Amino acid sequence: MLAGLDSPSTGRVFIAGTDLTELDEDGRAAIRGRHVGFVFQSFHLIPSLTAIENVMLPLELVNRADARATAAEALQQVA
Repeated sequence: MLAGLDSPSTGRVFIAGTDLTELDEDGRAAIRGRHVGFVFQSFHLIPSLTAIENVMLPLELVNRADARATAAEALQQVA
């Protein structure tokens, strides 16, 4: 529900003050991109990339200038 991938049969879902039930798919995708992270059971890693490159990829897709530093910090936390 928090990712906005399913709609509630009753009630509303709010993330960062935004009611997901009032957004279209593009709006929910934008909220997901800014506020929601996913941890997949199957890691969906790209085999040709290193660990840090796999972590950097989504950061680079949103033009984060600090992608390498942020990825390195995240990997350090789970090492």
